[in-house]
Amino acid sequence: MTNYITPFEERNFGARFRAVFEFAKQNFVSAVKYNLLLFIVLGALFGWLITILPDNPSGSSILRILAQFSVFFVCLSYFTHYIENKGNMSSTSFKQMFASSAIAFGKMFIAGIPLFIAGLIIGIPIALKIFISAHFGGGGTTSILLSILLLLFLLLVLYLLPIMNIYYVHFYFSCSFKNMIGIFKESYRMVKGHWWSTFLFGIIWGYIKSIAQIPLVVVLLLPLMGLQDKVTLAILTGISLALSYIGSFFTTDAALIFQYGHLKALKEKQEIKEEEADTVAENEILE
Repeated sequence: MTNYITPFEERNFGARFRAVFEFAKQNFVSAVKYNLLLFIVLGALFGWLITILPDNPSGSSILRILAQFSVFFVCLSYFTHYIENKGNMSSTSFKQMFASSAIAFGKMFIAGIPLFIAGLIIGIPIALKIFISAHFGGGGTTSILLSILLLLFLLLVLYLLPIMNIYYVHFYFSCSFKNMIGIFKESYRMVKGHWWSTFLFGIIWGYIKSIAQIPLVVVLLLPLMGLQDKVTLAILTGISLALSYIGSFFTTDAALIFQYGHLKALKEKQEIKEEEADTVAENEILE
């Protein structure tokens, strides 16, 4: 019987690391068994799309980002069953896992619409800089001001990154389409005061994922360099992507959910203290 590791628990930095490692060790076989077909399908789809866009690096980058988001949806759906069944995944069927992954995709797609619109708005400095540089050259006061705006934009994105990650997980578990702004505010309050720990936790797990994928790069990706046969290229790219998705599942994605659970536990603890303080204050007034 697998010991259930609840994500929704207050843990210090080291304890959160150990929880993610323990979760990966206990659930590797189960998660791969339920999601391998999904990983293969995603790898084949995005591997083929990336292969037919060799001269469009920006398009390939967007596809890779979409693929990583798709894996995150799969991870969220797995955690849904993992939490509901207290770690006992034997009662979960493949049909249920596929259905919950589709639901997760729908939730996250809708949750991302406001962020996409906001990204278009705050991305105006980049578009202006590119336009002015292309039509009027790179110098001048205007270009300098736009460069400053671009720098400020990048700093804003860096600051919002941990908040947006927590927002996605919080929206998934809350799923309130009518109160997306409220969920974002709650996510901001959860991260506030814990920004550095949230940011560093994600960065460190990103490095762990990169290190774990070094054998994948050596064995599969290096042979792809200079390969002309598009069919073979697409197959090898798809395999490499599927394996990288498994790595993302047990590193950055799982770590984000445990970080969210930690912040949520802290938030609930703070709310209990505030309720107790309000009760004491009310009793003092009555007396």
